[in-house]
Amino acid sequence: MDLEDAEHDLRDAEREYREVEKEKKTLEKWGFGSEIPSELLGELTSQRKEVRGLKLMVKKMSARLKEFDTKILKEKIVNDRFYNSIKKRYSFTETVNVKEELLKVVNDEFIKGSWNTANDSYKKTLATFADEKLSYLEYYRYLSSKLRSYKNLTVIKNIVTVSYNDFINARIYNYHNGHLESEYPEFKNIVQEYREGLLLFELMEQEIWKKSKTDTIGLKKYYNKNKTNYFWKKRIEAIVVTSETKKTAKKVIKLLKTNVTLKQLKESQKNSIVSEGLYELTDKELPKKYKSGIGVSKIFKHNNQYVVVKVIKEVLPKQQLLDEVKGRVINDFQTQIEKDWLVNLASKYKVEVNQSVLESVKKSL
Repeated sequence: MDLEDAEHDLRDAEREYREVEKEKKTLEKWGFGSEIPSELLGELTSQRKEVRGLKLMVKKMSARLKEFDTKILKEKIVNDRFYNSIKKRYSFTETVNVKEELLKVVNDEFIKGSWNTANDSYKKTLATFADEKLSYLEYYRYLSSKLRSYKNLTVIKNIVTVSYNDFINARIYNYHNGHLESEYPEFKNIVQEYREGLLLFELMEQEIWKKSKTDTIGLKKYYNKNKTNYFWKKRIEAIVVTSETKKTAKKVIKLLKTNVTLKQLKESQKNSIVSEGLYELTDKELPKKYKSGIGVSKIFKHNNQYVVVKVIKEVLPKQQLLDEVKGRVINDFQTQIEKDWLVNLASKYKVEVNQSVLESVKKSL
């Protein structure tokens, strides 16, 4: 429901309310106030509520419409200032009496879609800006393709005024957008950096990242050549229990000293985190002060919680298999490919630095 519909319903409701109210007063005037039918009183109450509700709706819709109109007006002011500024920048000029000329062609028949595009006079210049010339024919074609956008305008003069401004603004805006780099040197530099960044990204994707992921033979060779970099430190096979309270941690120690299974431990300590696996002594799950030893440890306070460790066995340092550290090897392999690529580029292309310019740049920063 729009504001017009709401106002119409309000008028109807007010009229019906007045009629019922008049009927009630007539009965009271002739001494039949006590005999007024309950249906009439109910209808009167209902009509009164409906009128109040519709009045409130109309008030709210009017306020919203006013707010919307204000917003539209502000946007129009901003848009007008923008288009006026770029028109001035590009020395926009239009033919004398251009609107009158347009109205000679844009009539009821034109609106219906009946007009002759072959008229030579339509090729005349309508307006100019920068190095652009707009013809009457271009405007007529624009309006013909956009007629649905102006269906709410019933007066042809208004259609021409609005559509002509839209046509000019659209053309000059497109021209402005297409020449941003020549108009604004800073923007040109940003665009150039963006383009170069994309080129560099594509080049590195092809020369480095893709190779490190797909060259499985090269990856194995790199791993075999650098095996000494991939060793497990001393590890422990252990159960680690993290509790929120020291009291709970004491209970955990007692349980771990028995032959309780991992499943039983998890079921009995649902408020604690129970995990089992292989851990290096530097793993984050283990307290910093923890020292390896077979059996159940004391309670350690770690990250504001209480940790107990039960070591089942100690595992001596050993070589890490490729599958165990593949992610790390790929990353190192990728770094090596990048280094080799840069060395190759440096041998092919000599780089000379203009020291005086470099110093001036440093001072400006």
